[in-house]
Amino acid sequence: MTYLTDLARTVAQRAIEKIDSRERQDSANVWVAWLNMECNFGTEDRLMQVFKRACAHSYEKMVSRVLVARNYIILI
Repeated sequence: MTYLTDLARTVAQRAIEKIDSRERQDSANVWVAWLNMECNFGTEDRLMQVFKRACAHSYEKMVSRVLVARNYIILI
């Protein structure tokens, strides 16, 4: 499972780098998918790393909603 999780992280990272900054919905979809993957298969530390990166890319409100919907408490 770890190999597949690491592979999924690599794919998400590449997608974030390659998607044009004007394609906000596509980029948001990748962030949500990455957060969901970390919620299901990652550690809490990895989840918070992805959350903070998404917030740095101006998706704070959207990713906060994802974590709240999945019953995660966000303490930053």
